[in-house]
Amino acid sequence: MESGLLEVLSCVYTAADNKEVTVLIGLDLSAAFDTVDHEILLERSQTEFGVEGMPLTWLRSYLDDRTQYVIIGQYQSTAIQLKVGVLQWSVLGPILFAVYASPVADVIASHGVQYHQYADDTQLHLAMRTDNTSAGLSVLAASTADVRTDTHYLLLVLLLLCLFGNCLPMGN
Repeated sequence: MESGLLEVLSCVYTAADNKEVTVLIGLDLSAAFDTVDHEILLERSQTEFGVEGMPLTWLRSYLDDRTQYVIIGQYQSTAIQLKVGVLQWSVLGPILFAVYASPVADVIASHGVQYHQYADDTQLHLAMRTDNTSAGLSVLAASTADVRTDTHYLLLVLLLLCLFGNCLPMGN
C-alpha cells in the first residue's frame, strides 16, 4: 500500500513540476468482494492465469456448495446457496478478488490513464495542462464508464475527485 501511495505522489509531484494538474479518482469497491461471480472467477483463473488440474479442482471445491443463513436468537433462516462472493477477510479472498478484478487494469490502461490497485481500492490519476482540462476529464469519464460496464462486477461508488496543483479554469 505504501509503495502505491509513493507512486501516485511521485506522479503528482512530477506533473506539478511540469506545470500540470493531476486529477485523482478513487474507486471504492468495498462491497465488490460480495459480487464475485464464482463461474467467472473459475473461468478467469483458468484462461488468464493458467490454473488447471488439481489446483482448479481445489478452487472449485472451495467455492462450490457454500451456503449462508442468519441466526437471530433461537430462530434460523433457511440456508441459501451462494454463487457469488468471496470472504474479504480470509487468506484466499483478496487473491481471488485480484484474479476476478484483473480486467480492470486493462480497461483503465486502454484509455492511457495511470492507476494503482490494491485489493478493492483503485485510484486513477491523470496529469493534464490547465489550458486543456476538458480532454483529460473526458478521458477519465470514459475510463470510469468502461470500468463499470466491461468488468462484470459492481462498481459501487465513485468516491473521490481531487484536483492537485493549480485551480482548473472553468469551461475548458
